[in-house]
Amino acid sequence: MAYLFRSRAGGSVYEGTVRSAALHGALRSYEIYLPPGYRDPARPRARYPVLYLLHGAPGEATNWICHGQAAPIAETLIKNGRIAPLIMVMPDGNGGLRRDTEYVNKWNGRANEMDYLTGDVVSYIDRHYRTLADAQHRAVAGISSGGYGAMNVGLHHPERFQSIASLCGYYVALRGLVFGPNDPFGHSRAFRRANSPYDYVAMVPGVRRMLLLIADSPNDYPFTRFTQQFDAQLNVLAIPHVFLLRQPEEGVTGHSWEFWRSLFPTVLRMIDERWSAPMATLPQAPPAHRLATASITMSGGRCRWPSDGVVPLRSVCAAHHVREDKGHTAGVAGRRGRSQAGVVSPDVMLTGALQ
Repeated sequence: MAYLFRSRAGGSVYEGTVRSAALHGALRSYEIYLPPGYRDPARPRARYPVLYLLHGAPGEATNWICHGQAAPIAETLIKNGRIAPLIMVMPDGNGGLRRDTEYVNKWNGRANEMDYLTGDVVSYIDRHYRTLADAQHRAVAGISSGGYGAMNVGLHHPERFQSIASLCGYYVALRGLVFGPNDPFGHSRAFRRANSPYDYVAMVPGVRRMLLLIADSPNDYPFTRFTQQFDAQLNVLAIPHVFLLRQPEEGVTGHSWEFWRSLFPTVLRMIDERWSAPMATLPQAPPAHRLATASITMSGGRCRWPSDGVVPLRSVCAAHHVREDKGHTAGVAGRRGRSQAGVVSPDVMLTGALQ
């Protein structure tokens, strides 16, 4: 394992390799972020939750550190007490900058990328680092094709991941979106449907207890449409999820590292809340019929219901769909798809003004 750098706050980034049985002995690289305090001799047995970050295509393991600025963003939130310390792992999902595996087990069985990630990488990290080695404290997130990969891998393996975030991803296996000559899907329609979250999400065991977060901008064609369609499908199926639709800052495109960096603090906050307060143990959110008339004010990561006290924001997301539109307006929909505009303060979790 090679040491790359250490931050002022005390976190460290290392580079290592994993030999993959699923990929016939291939050696793949990864980068890992260890939080402040990980090397503290006074806390030699402390264990940490793990977030796996998947790059897009073209892409490689260095992207989330070099372009996504994942380490300084996480450390700012840790330093300010917004999230608890965590480990972040950035694996090489392609085996080459210009390859695109889509993180699936290839149609002909010659490259089992999903097994590599969920088996070889996760097991290696749990053996060699002080992780909280259970699905509750393990999350997977990604951008673009990595967003597709995160959702597809996570839903295929809820025993590994209970929190999934897809930023500007897609939710149907489309050969036309594969970068370069590599074709992981082949010509089998059944194989593509088996790797299309849109088609199989309702069949995932325990999916209603998972954190599913999907995000995009209004001008990210065609990915905005893909995300909206998946959001609509989840609503029809009454599957709890979070949908963030955020307008990029002026001059920033909706499918870029600048935009994904702006979303990342929100992703970290929501996953952290999922880790610290499992959905199954949270107070019940207000019933859907009350949302038709309730005015909802969110502040400091908490949701205030008129005359009903304070309910953690996570419990709202556990039972309802939360949408963010341009500006500071959010809508909350119950299991029947009804929505009600709410008033959102500038520091609300859904605006991402968390740094």
